[in-house]
Amino acid sequence: MDFSAPAHQRIHGLSFNADEGRWVGRAEFLYINRKEDYGYDHAQLYAAGYMVRTGHAGELYDIRAQQQFQDVLVGNDERALPFIRPAYQALLFVPFSFLPYRSAYLAFLAVNLVLLAMTFWILRPNMRNISRVWQGLPAFLFLVFYPITLALMQGQDSILLLLLLAAAPVALERGQERRAGIFVGLGLFKMQIVIPIALLFLFWRRWRFFGGFVLTACLLSLISLWVVGFDQTAAYARSAFSVGTSLATAHQFPLRVSIMANLRGLIFGLLGGRLPSFWIQVLTIVASIIVMLWAPKGIWGYLADRYGWQIFPLSRYFEVLR
Repeated sequence: MDFSAPAHQRIHGLSFNADEGRWVGRAEFLYINRKEDYGYDHAQLYAAGYMVRTGHAGELYDIRAQQQFQDVLVGNDERALPFIRPAYQALLFVPFSFLPYRSAYLAFLAVNLVLLAMTFWILRPNMRNISRVWQGLPAFLFLVFYPITLALMQGQDSILLLLLLAAAPVALERGQERRAGIFVGLGLFKMQIVIPIALLFLFWRRWRFFGGFVLTACLLSLISLWVVGFDQTAAYARSAFSVGTSLATAHQFPLRVSIMANLRGLIFGLLGGRLPSFWIQVLTIVASIIVMLWAPKGIWGYLADRYGWQIFPLSRYFEVLR
């Protein structure tokens, strides 16, 4: 494999070279010297944990401060990858911030592998039909699924969300709706995924599930407020709203909204150069509301009636495409 190629080209090579996939994966994990070579997405999480630990939580959503900390801790880059997540998640990365970045990345990789194994163990009883084809097929699908490989190599937090969304339907299957809502609520660091799920259960009048979700959301909101205070909480709201707008460009947010496989990406891709960013946001919100009103009685309602809790893995597929 050509290690002189850009990191994104080397990563894509992994998914299409099945014959040497094992060797390529081993080489990729060993070839880690710079942020752009590995764990690019992990840089924002590591820096956020470090900022909270060292008393800089009051600057957590300041893009300039994020740039400075990422440059010092991880490596110089023209643009920092912004930390646009609830502040409570930064607490999860405080322990990793005691390590140098390379060691923290490898430690988080080990944690992600453990979380992935737990996910497989939770879902294994529901993969009996697949195992009838070949007993090792379920594990093989986990290992070769490209988004999982990418999440591991980039040091993303998506594996944690995968575990939570795997645990929630199992709790539903056992009649533990409130616990299922709590599991989904713990995934609020990816709120664009879990909030629509919670709203669907609200429309379906699954009060215990929704109550567990709301309880968790309130608790995590208080923790986030305690970590960063009111000013930075308002800054977080502005940052989250500005993604994909001209304001994001002004703040040098390196996010290519047009390639996101969701309504925002579709509308931005079609109208990005023809309408002001404000109206693109308005259209995105209106389209999202229409979809959410239609979903309980549309295809999602059909899937819920026919397959019940098994619609949860579908939400994970949407998430990894973002």
